[in-house]
Amino acid sequence: MIVGGLTVKHQIIDYEKQYDFNENLRFYPWNGLAVHRPVGAINRIRGVVYPVVANYRLQKRGIVHQEPTGEEIF
Repeated sequence: MIVGGLTVKHQIIDYEKQYDFNENLRFYPWNGLAVHRPVGAINRIRGVVYPVVANYRLQKRGIVHQEPTGEEIF
């Protein structure tokens, strides 16, 4: 029995601003709600290491990190 369907078209990102925006995103588990944050000693260490590594990567590429606002227009 099929209840519903969802079709998602493939998105082609061929604009330089979109590409740069996507390449410069940082995915950090601690950006979410407090109740969803990782727990435990290993995750506390990851919480320190993740931003250091992300900043190092961006610095090597000469990019300053900027959090998305949802107001971006491409």
